[in-house]
Amino acid sequence: MVWALNGGRAELPCAPDPRVAKDSPQIVLWYRASNTTPVYSYDARSGEFEDGERWTDGEALGKRAYFSVLTEPPVLVLDPAHARDEGVYKCRVDYRYSSSTYRVVNLTIVAIERKEEKRRSRTRAQGQKGSHTLCTNRAGITL
Repeated sequence: MVWALNGGRAELPCAPDPRVAKDSPQIVLWYRASNTTPVYSYDARSGEFEDGERWTDGEALGKRAYFSVLTEPPVLVLDPAHARDEGVYKCRVDYRYSSSTYRVVNLTIVAIERKEEKRRSRTRAQGQKGSHTLCTNRAGITL
């Protein structure tokens, strides 16, 4: 599970795990929920894994998505992350020799709101207002 602030940076991990020793990842595909069309792909079939070609679904993620292979594990970065990005993502890694591996990541986007609230104790009697910060996810659940 990955948590990110609305407007912040989300990093969805996808660690390659080949079944054959010394095998290397060739293609990484990211899907949203149960969709059969990827929203992001990273293709390293023509060279080293670090030099792969990136493609993103402009409608789903636009230019906000980037697959970082230099982190451990590699991550799909959404920057900035939006409330509409919240959901389940599936990462599929295809290898030269091994069978494909899959990772599922649940992304939760948290919205932060500042709300003024009158305190019901003596603060109210003094005529002062207090403020607090509420964190809620897209479903409206206060965290």
